[in-house]
Amino acid sequence: MKNTYFYALSLFFLCCSCGSEGENDLIYRYALETNKVEKYRLNTQENDATFQYEYWNLTDSLPLYDLNYVSDKEQLLLKGKTFLDANEAYNSGSFQFKIFQIKRANTAIRTLVFNKNYGLLASLGFGANFIFSKDSLTPKIKELTFKKIFRSINNIRVYENKATAL
Repeated sequence: MKNTYFYALSLFFLCCSCGSEGENDLIYRYALETNKVEKYRLNTQENDATFQYEYWNLTDSLPLYDLNYVSDKEQLLLKGKTFLDANEAYNSGSFQFKIFQIKRANTAIRTLVFNKNYGLLASLGFGANFIFSKDSLTPKIKELTFKKIFRSINNIRVYENKATAL
């Protein structure tokens, strides 16, 4: 009798977990400038070579980001802007994140740190710097993560400056 309950309960959890693959994940958003933590819901969908990531604020039900990753072109599309692969990576635990950037004529750079299986890790630029985490972070870990990401971005700028100087 105990085995029947065990198998029934195991089957229930298996069925529930299989249908949620990447959908409705809880995400924490941390800003560099404040200690405020916001909760978001991440919904993901795959359509051929395009992956859609929607980040919804849990408190006011407004979407923060509607991000599309076009895998065959290695591009991120966000708010009508195209972000290109900067050929630099940021390694964090078991994930390797690609760094995508968009440059404007006024030399302002906006950077997104992204992994297809994880989603958006960071959005940096224009005075709005955010980290998105599936786990709760302490203030020290948040600051350390920002520093590591900024170092990766600085590597891109150093290489670009050396290439233009030659």
